[in-house]
Amino acid sequence: MVVRTFMSIKVMDMNNKSTLQAGERSDCTVRALVKTAGLAYDDAWRWVASKMQRRPRRGARTYLAVKAMDNAQQINGKKVKTLGHRRTHRWLNGADRKMSLKTFCQHNPVGTFYVLVRGHALAVIDGVITDRSKAGKRVTHAWEFVS
Repeated sequence: MVVRTFMSIKVMDMNNKSTLQAGERSDCTVRALVKTAGLAYDDAWRWVASKMQRRPRRGARTYLAVKAMDNAQQINGKKVKTLGHRRTHRWLNGADRKMSLKTFCQHNPVGTFYVLVRGHALAVIDGVITDRSKAGKRVTHAWEFVS
């Protein structure tokens, strides 16, 4: 199976930037939430700011992102399910190893996932990485959004 990467760092229409999006950087957590939960950028920005304690133009801390996503029951009418150890790890050469993004996409060809890799958040939708992240990065945490 070939893993496709959708180059969409600037997915939103840049001519119609919201006031919050205009000067942002390090907002991968917000962009991933926009893609997975179907929220508007401003709504996702406010949710991440309140739940993950993200400050403007600063990235969210990983442990706060994990805590916020684990505690989220539902976002924008979509149920949030934490993926367990078996869905993000695999047994390889006698050792328990984290899956790469490529392997994660192969094992999850259907569904919408909010995924954390080291220092970055992204969305995987129907087996397609919606970011410029390399397929070799290891998945640390993942959540599935179910309608």
